[in-house]
Amino acid sequence: MAASTVRGIVRKVGEDIPGTAIAAMGVALAIYAFEANRMASFQNVPSPSVMNSVSQFASVAVLVALALCYRARPSLRIHRHPLAGFAIAGLLSGSLLLMSEITFSPPSQICLIAMVLSGMAKSLLSLCWVEALIPFRGRQYAVILALALAMTGGLNCFSAFIKQDAVMVLVAMIPLFSAACLYWFKDKQDSFDAPMGGSLGSNGSRRRNALKEPGPYSRGLVLIFLAPLPLYTFSFGFIHYAWVPFQDGGGTSLVIQMAAGLGTALAGAFLLLLISYFWGPKKLELYNMFILFLLGVTLYVSTMFSGMMPGLYIVPLNVAQKTALFLVFLAPFLVPAQRSSLAVAAIASALYSFGRGVTILAAGQLAQSAYSAAVLGAILLAGAALVTGMILNGNVPHDEMAGLGAGTGSDDGTRAARLSRAAISGAIGTPANQVLQGSAPAETHRAPGEPAAEEPPLSEEERVALSCDTIARSHGLTGREREILQLLARGMTAGAIAEELTVSTSTVKTHMRNVYAKLDIHTQNELLIMVHRG
Repeated sequence: MAASTVRGIVRKVGEDIPGTAIAAMGVALAIYAFEANRMASFQNVPSPSVMNSVSQFASVAVLVALALCYRARPSLRIHRHPLAGFAIAGLLSGSLLLMSEITFSPPSQICLIAMVLSGMAKSLLSLCWVEALIPFRGRQYAVILALALAMTGGLNCFSAFIKQDAVMVLVAMIPLFSAACLYWFKDKQDSFDAPMGGSLGSNGSRRRNALKEPGPYSRGLVLIFLAPLPLYTFSFGFIHYAWVPFQDGGGTSLVIQMAAGLGTALAGAFLLLLISYFWGPKKLELYNMFILFLLGVTLYVSTMFSGMMPGLYIVPLNVAQKTALFLVFLAPFLVPAQRSSLAVAAIASALYSFGRGVTILAAGQLAQSAYSAAVLGAILLAGAALVTGMILNGNVPHDEMAGLGAGTGSDDGTRAARLSRAAISGAIGTPANQVLQGSAPAETHRAPGEPAAEEPPLSEEERVALSCDTIARSHGLTGREREILQLLARGMTAGAIAEELTVSTSTVKTHMRNVYAKLDIHTQNELLIMVHRG
């Protein structure tokens, strides 16, 4: 039953988003490249030091700068030009190849520069994928992330059995493969611009359903979804470094990497179950409780065995870590943004990287007892932030939270059904509508001679949507042009539409010209008149 439900959701996302498998594989390759320096079976993971933390803090600086840029210019997209995406991937590949020391051993200064550049490139590549996926609904986006985590786990286990030199070259090439998947996926999205039939609901479901304006719940959501991130990664680092002394380049290292891969794959599978059965604005808050529970269990087990028997705690550690990473990627749908949701994505990634940098410093500088106490304090502080956020967020009505990307509310289904009935009635006449009404339970039990219950009238928004759908079908508009028509009918300008669809203003203006040409009109006022005459 559970498996069929998960398969159904994955299949539905695959039908709605062309290239879903390509996107999942591309994200999986990116995540794998981000953690390439922790693959114990083919390289020794370095001990913590000030030098190792520099790359994390460099990532924080880049991410904060990008957050400011996104806020100042919401239409900014790093990945817009393939040259930029492949340059970022090439920078990461070159840095990883240099750090692997396959061909020669570079001086420590060169290694430091390579580490800084790799940290910056990892941040930029992750944001490229967020930019590409953020236009879709939260649940669709989450399914792609969960599939990517499951694939990452498989890649991790597979690479554990490849020879060291070969796998290091493969790891260095993986960012380029990820970039290729990114632009292949974007090319697949161009199929959305082919002329489409069908109803408005199928196209509208691809648009992101995220909160646009901050409200009274903003502070609570920040405490729930952003504040704990550096505390999580600080705690992850403590448990992570517990197994570093046990690397042997043989069986133990193989077990460590296999356990990490298994934990990552389990995280992906578990998240797919949660997305299928436990999805919604309020339920997403409880994912953090699951992370805290796993953190507590993992910390206890790793301390009890003094870092030995790493397989016992590396599996739950990676489940918790990848669940936290899932929330980092999902942050644009969880926390409201006044200007740009991508700014929220950059800030969430910056907080995650900041926690990793601090834990590397603490592991290298603090005594074990002090570090352990700091980790326990971080877990308690994360729990306090969650409880406080939930209290602040507890009195918010559910309908005010409905824009957080859940995409599962019954209102959408009711609205789609009403539009479908109206569309069928308009297309084939009143008798068909009477047949539809006659199939309803309320009509079946109607007493003889009793008048039929009237269908609730369509709202103005629904009438406009139905009119736009009719116009789009009759004039052969493409899928993207249909979206543009919808937004123009709401009176939005080219700049506002560009921000809504996360594309450039010039792209919107090109589609607007195509729409006007197909409708044989010249201004938005003429379009509004056509729509309202419907």
